[in-house]
Amino acid sequence: TDTDTDTDTDTDTDTDTDTDADTDADMDGDGWTDVAGDCDDYDDTIHPGALEYCDGVDEDCDGVVDDDPVDPSTWYDDWDGDGYGDPDLTYATEACDMPEGYVADSSDCNDIDASIHPAAAEIAWDGVDNNCDGEDSDDPDCILDGAEAAMDTISSGWPVDDREEDGWGWSFSATEQHLTIEPGEATLTSSTADTYSVTMTFSVGMNSESDPFTLVYDTSITSPTTCSGWVDPVPVTVFADVDMDASSGSLTAVSLGEVWWYDWTGIDDTDLELEGCYLDTLETILGYIGLSLTGFYDEVMEEAVVEAMAASLYVLPDEVLGECAPWLD
Repeated sequence: TDTDTDTDTDTDTDTDTDTDADTDADMDGDGWTDVAGDCDDYDDTIHPGALEYCDGVDEDCDGVVDDDPVDPSTWYDDWDGDGYGDPDLTYATEACDMPEGYVADSSDCNDIDASIHPAAAEIAWDGVDNNCDGEDSDDPDCILDGAEAAMDTISSGWPVDDREEDGWGWSFSATEQHLTIEPGEATLTSSTADTYSVTMTFSVGMNSESDPFTLVYDTSITSPTTCSGWVDPVPVTVFADVDMDASSGSLTAVSLGEVWWYDWTGIDDTDLELEGCYLDTLETILGYIGLSLTGFYDEVMEEAVVEAMAASLYVLPDEVLGECAPWLD
């Protein structure tokens, strides 16, 4: 009773699924097919005649990326290589990427001098607009620097000549004297055109406790006496005009005004210090013969102050010129 149960279940499932695109079809609907030259028929912004943009894509299908774009950047010629471009469009160019020798900036006011550009430091009194802000700086700070340099030239002190005086029944001498000069500040009080008024302050004394002068006096009513002393610093103010000659476009010369003056308040007995003798006693004795030690030193110091201030002002123009026009050195 054998029974044949074999069943043939083989089924042919092969299917031809041809996916080749139809090159005559316009897949993106832009009016161009592959055959007609569309280089990307799945993007309707890409086809022959499309607008080219700076995006790294060949929109117009000419085989060149970003050629003749509608949105190029403007690049400015940087002839001097300082990173700032010439604003003159005659020398500018348009492109997607920055060409060699060009920059995006257009603020250089002198593209043949790399030291002149908006980030440069302005040099006062040189007749050049170094930082391209439209004007040359006539910065008066350099005048003050020059004034302070001139003041420093007498900061080591100033010698005072020995003094000897005598009369019937008296003699008096002062030796080893010198001014002590402490420069203060220089300020500008006013300016007119190219003339600047400068004020310079000093503290001026004579000798010091550690380095006193020597006094020797003898009168018919006293024995010869030697003592030493010094004068505490008192304020001195000097006023002067500085004329800046920039008529040629840059600073070429500096001169001192014809008149200068000073403020000297003088000294009194509180400023004069003595050792080895008493000021009150000495003033009383000298008063009998018509002398005053305080008055004597007031006169001696004022003469020396005038000499020292004149020496400082003598070098003032050169010091100012050196500070304001260093390129002339």
